[in-house]
Amino acid sequence: MSARTAGGQRRTVLLAVAALALALVAAVAAPSTFGGFVTSVTNQTNTASSAVFGRPSTCQVATNVGSPFFIYPMNEASGTAVADTSNPSRPGTYRGSPIAYRQDGPCGGDAGTGVTINAPVTTNTGRAFLSGPTQTQINPGTFSAGIWFKTNSQRGGRLIGFGNGTGTTESGSYDRHLYLTNAGKVVFGVYPNAVRTVESSTGLNNNTWHYAVGTLSSTTGLRLYIDGALVDSDASVTSAQNYTGQWRIGWDNLASWTEIPASEYYQGSLAWAAVHTTALTPTQVQAIWAAGR
Repeated sequence: MSARTAGGQRRTVLLAVAALALALVAAVAAPSTFGGFVTSVTNQTNTASSAVFGRPSTCQVATNVGSPFFIYPMNEASGTAVADTSNPSRPGTYRGSPIAYRQDGPCGGDAGTGVTINAPVTTNTGRAFLSGPTQTQINPGTFSAGIWFKTNSQRGGRLIGFGNGTGTTESGSYDRHLYLTNAGKVVFGVYPNAVRTVESSTGLNNNTWHYAVGTLSSTTGLRLYIDGALVDSDASVTSAQNYTGQWRIGWDNLASWTEIPASEYYQGSLAWAAVHTTALTPTQVQAIWAAGR
């Protein structure tokens, strides 16, 4: 081997080492990125899921925060019992018809299902809804009420709310509710001796999954979040009507409220209804929305 050849090989080795060193420095200096995947194994009653790197993997994890009064995934295959995945468990009841179980839902990291009630959309809406826990609450003050929904109905309907009715009896006192107008606007309201509401823009009846949550507290007032973002608020509203009642999903009285829809019965898909006895924070709301996406 000549001296010239040996010198050339040394220069080649040094250049390769230098290139490798520059690549390592670039890799360390580069901004971090996140990637991940979700896998799930599902049978008729259970789902096991992997984690998604960088955010909560499931709606169950994200929703089970603060102080939940109930969490209803609505992933039943049949029957009238609505399972509560919070602790202690406060199950609900499916009532009326039509109800279609195990429909496509928003939360792929969980069972990925929901229910569809009172569909297909017609002027005869059906009479299906969900009763919440049989345990009554006395004048819930600070609370959050949230639900995932998907519909193309132009007849609106009550998504979730509080009232003094039991069984299939319509409530005489009713507020703390989220409802959908004919134009696809979500309204959230309470009744502290007068109707007080906050609302979203129209067009949420576009057959896409949306997440709506309303919160009330003495410190933050009345707030409405849609798809993880605060869309309307009223800090002056810090209380609701004083009565003892129960929660319902998909139906109840809306008489005398603003922009009353054509139907009090909601027509479409629902999943992951939850009530908390705390006001969810913007960070918690955003995490629930992200977990369902």
